[in-house]
This record gives sequence, C-alpha cells and structure tokens, in this order.
Amino acid sequence: MHDQTAPKIEYGVTPAEVVASMTGLDFVRAIFEGRLPAPPVMQTIEPFDSTAEPGVVAFHSIPGFRHYNPIGSVHGGYAATLLDSAMGLAVHTALPAGSSYTTLEFKVSFIKGMTMMLPEFIPYKKFLVCLTGVIEVAAAAGLLISSLRELTAWLLILFFVLVLPANIYAAVRKVNYQKGDHNGAGLHYLWFRVPLQLFFIAWVYLSCLSA
Repeated sequence: MHDQTAPKIEYGVTPAEVVASMTGLDFVRAIFEGRLPAPPVMQTIEPFDSTAEPGVVAFHSIPGFRHYNPIGSVHGGYAATLLDSAMGLAVHTALPAGSSYTTLEFKVSFIKGMTMMLPEFIPYKKFLVCLTGVIEVAAAAGLLISSLRELTAWLLILFFVLVLPANIYAAVRKVNYQKGDHNGAGLHYLWFRVPLQLFFIAWVYLSCLSA
C-alpha cells in the first residue's frame, strides 16, 4: 500500500543572502519544488501545479469558504493576491542573482465579468454593477446606525433576493466573473450559492429584525 499523502508545505521567509545568491528563475523554481520555503502569504491562497519559465509564472488556486465576502462571492482580495503574486514572481524570474523587485502599483477591475452576470436586455450594466457596490457599502454603514438598522435590514434582504436571479443566470451561462469568460462552474455553483444566499437573508433577519 502506497502512502499518497501530499507532502507538507513549509512556509517561511528565505534569508536575504540565499535569495541574493540565486538567479530569479532558480529562486522561484526552488520555492515551487519545495527546496525553499513557500512565502507565508501563500497559506492564504494555497496555489498548486506551479510552473516557472523566464518571464512567465503560472499557478492554480481554488477559492474556499474562507475567501468569501459578506455578500457570498469570492473576495476581490483573493484574485488580487493571485495576480500580484504571479506578476511579481514572473518579474523575478527574469532577474539576475543579486537583484530584487517590488510592486509599486497594479489595478484590478471585475466590471466586465460582473456585467456578464446580467441578461442582455438589461441596460446600463456597468452603472448597475457599480451601484451594487455603493449599496453594499451603504448597507454596512446603515446596519451600524441604530435608527436606520431596521430599514437597512429590510432593504438588504430585498437586495439579496434581487441579486439571486443574476447568480442563477450566470450559473446557467457558466459565467466566470473574475476571468470574464464562460468557463465557470455552471449549475453546480448554485448548490452552494442558493443556500448561502438564504443564510445571509436569515442572518440579517435574526440579527436585526427578530428582537
């Protein structure tokens, strides 16, 4: 009987003198192959099947429940962490020994993918996507104000009900809003999303309206 248990990943920070002694490509490959500790931030996204070539880095990650935001979708920080990590490591693979890098700025926009979650007949898609973001922030503030909490709770429940058809539509069309394509999880996603949406509705009701 063979032990097929996945090898335990060691997380840590490689000493600066070790990093400086290696070319960027060798350093990144050493991390991927487990010869050097993986960066602690990778505990958050747990990448797998990672590869590195000069100027190109690829790895995969599957979001878990811990990556979801208050409205039941994957937190934008999860995708941003993946993108920043892949971009930074790709740059690092092109550096000679003794050189280093840092990220000064990058931008992430999910508007295209999220507009794909809306049916074709709905106008002003980008505006509506941005409006939902404003509503989420306003609702969070409203729940903290005692005089507005009850009204905010009812409006938030209505919001959860109204956005659910968009999630169903996106699942039917296999929309992947993060990538902006039609290679998403499909109807299987609803087995998780619908109960989660009901949980959020119940949570708002029990927290703000049942007393």
